Amino acid sequence: MARTAVSSRPKRKTSMTATTPAPNKGLNTVDPLANMDQGYALSLVNGVATPQGVSLRQGYRKMVTGFTEAITTLIPYNSGGTSSNKLFGISGTNLYDVTTPGAVGAALVSGLSSLNKFWQYTNQTYSTANKNFLFCVNGYDSPLMYDGTSWTSCTQVASPAAPGQFNTLDNNGNAVNIANFVDAVLHQQRLWFVSKNSTKAYYCDIAQVGGKLYPIEFGPFFPRGGQLYKLASWSVNMGDISGVQQVLVAFSDKGDIAIFKGNDPSTASTWALSGTYSLGAPVGRRCTLQFESELLYLSRDGLYPLSVYLQTNSLNSNEAITFKIANLISDLADTFATTPGFELVAYPGNNLLLLNVPQTNNSNNFQLVYNTIQKGWSQFNGWAASCWCLFNNTLYFGGPDFVGLSFIGYKDGADKDGVGGNAITLNALGAFSTFDAPGRIKQPHLVKPYITTGSISPTVSLAINVDYSLLPAQGSASLNSLVSGVWDSSLWDNVNALWVGSLITYNKWTTPICYPGEALAVAISISAAEDTMWTATGWVIEPGGIFG
Repeated sequence: MARTAVSSRPKRKTSMTATTPAPNKGLNTVDPLANMDQGYALSLVNGVATPQGVSLRQGYRKMVTGFTEAITTLIPYNSGGTSSNKLFGISGTNLYDVTTPGAVGAALVSGLSSLNKFWQYTNQTYSTANKNFLFCVNGYDSPLMYDGTSWTSCTQVASPAAPGQFNTLDNNGNAVNIANFVDAVLHQQRLWFVSKNSTKAYYCDIAQVGGKLYPIEFGPFFPRGGQLYKLASWSVNMGDISGVQQVLVAFSDKGDIAIFKGNDPSTASTWALSGTYSLGAPVGRRCTLQFESELLYLSRDGLYPLSVYLQTNSLNSNEAITFKIANLISDLADTFATTPGFELVAYPGNNLLLLNVPQTNNSNNFQLVYNTIQKGWSQFNGWAASCWCLFNNTLYFGGPDFVGLSFIGYKDGADKDGVGGNAITLNALGAFSTFDAPGRIKQPHLVKPYITTGSISPTVSLAINVDYSLLPAQGSASLNSLVSGVWDSSLWDNVNALWVGSLITYNKWTTPICYPGEALAVAISISAAEDTMWTATGWVIEPGGIFG
């Protein structure tokens, strides 16, 4: 009887394992889907791109409530000491003190114009009184001034003799209407004002809070025409023997930029044009931000550091901070450029830059958020902000009917004491991967997200997108919550309790419901009540042939 031969060859491997990183490089809307680095995300909402992974963003609290209209401007008053600092808010046609949490009090100023509720402001130190004054302008009302005690409307008189009084004529004898001042900046101890619908700005004498007005005509420096739109003061290294200087930057509404150096605009020997540049048109009056040594400028071409123009005198799109989301920024700027509410704000405490993006309905406003260390973008939903303000090193925003304190806790809309609120959910879609086997069909059998969290019971669901589809995945899997012990609640001898330290790792295999495909991407949803970070994803995949 013949024996049957038994093969000693090992069985062919039917599954492969792999690990892909969480998309901690942030959003990417410009690279090809089929050739995108695994560190990027196609969608990243309510997460922050960090060097270690993708973190669930923090929440906000409603600190001052009871408004009947959206808060469109938050105005900090810096007294020189934090004990006397104040925060003010403009809601509708009224101005309020919003320094103290709780129900808002009576309006300090009422009857303001409804034609522009988005005010610009600057602080000036008045040498005569040795105290700070706050000036606010909107292009329709007379400028408002706060002296540390009370608010007054600025006036025009023939012979100014008190703070907040301006000449009726400029230094050349021409009439001036200070109600037309639509932008304000402090530059080298002088107040500067932009007069709307013109190419003119006016400046005051050093350390003065009113008095004479000196005109500067910027039209000749704007080759594409248009109006003077914005002024900014910038401390910059000019790259010559002059070293670091504080320069004045003038922006036209067409995107022409003129930079001036010197400290006295009245004489040619102490004031000179440094250069002119042509960029994209500005997006909103709050389109600039002095960040560290840079002046950032938001245009229809994206968000750029102005230093690149001083160095190269040319525009290179990949030098934009928004390069990886260039088409997204372009679409938003084209659609909502005339909608007030675009604003840049820095939050050094979390190494973040926020770009507020207004919508037709301000309850849908959102933010594009940039981690200044990781250089990655994400999107925040759920913060219906119309304006932002850094006050006493804390970031506040003006909401639909409240002033919010941001980056506190892990719930949105809690009250000032942290009670109540809604859970925050991180949603992300990572880049597609062929797992080094392009053209071969793959069936993911098991997927395991690696999540570090301080939460007792994070809620995690996961799905797989196939073959570059950006539509919501058809199937998903929910992962069971952690069973963790809580101090003063759980029993020491509970064998099912895992005692939670500062952070624990959450990594459980789940079987996703999805079709096989050549390229796979993970879509994840995470909701937690504590610090939480997604760091990586493990895969068990069965590879097939070209046709399955």
